[in-house]
Amino acid sequence: MKKRNSLILILLFNALCNHSANKNNLKPIYLDVTKPVEVRVADLMSKMTLEEKVAQMCQYLSPEHIKETERKFKGFVPSNNDTNGAYPTVSIDSIYQLVQLGMIGSFLHVLTPEESNQLQSLAQKSRLKIPLLLGIDAIHGAGYSNGTTIYPTAITQASSFMPELVQKAAQQAATEIRAMGSAWTFTPNVDVCRDPRWGRIGETFGEDPYLVSRMGIATKRITGCKFRI
Repeated sequence: MKKRNSLILILLFNALCNHSANKNNLKPIYLDVTKPVEVRVADLMSKMTLEEKVAQMCQYLSPEHIKETERKFKGFVPSNNDTNGAYPTVSIDSIYQLVQLGMIGSFLHVLTPEESNQLQSLAQKSRLKIPLLLGIDAIHGAGYSNGTTIYPTAITQASSFMPELVQKAAQQAATEIRAMGSAWTFTPNVDVCRDPRWGRIGETFGEDPYLVSRMGIATKRITGCKFRI
């Protein structure tokens, strides 16, 4: 009888352990790709603290970009330089730690799949495992990375009056950008330009609303990116 009771206790204990393990291994709704996006978003938002929500709006430059900037300028980055960048009071290691804590939402200038994978791996160690949003300025090709294809500026593309050609260029640029690890680009620029004193006319498709709309649609259809207005 004692042996039988002991066996029952062991079986009950194992059952409780298995139940607990299964319960702990249940995937949160927001990580379930079979659920509707709206349901997943609502579930994720309900689990986020205010600090974590604010953190998702924090954007940093790529650690490798920072290292290159510091090598280039030897630590003295011009204050009016918006192409290069560094954070004098923030170490690279602390940036990696912030990613692992889920305290950074996005990065700019991640140029290689190796760095993209490294950062995303760190993000997966955070409490909520929210992937990083990696962005790059690619208004006429992935020009920040060596070996990529550069296309004419948007104003020049528009002068072709050929949306199908612009669409093809956008497709090729999107392929190269995704190969770098980024999924967010700041293109197309659908401003209707009327003032020649503006310094970014070259990034627009010109002053005609119809032409701008056609070229913008051709570009966005491929890249799936947000308009920059």
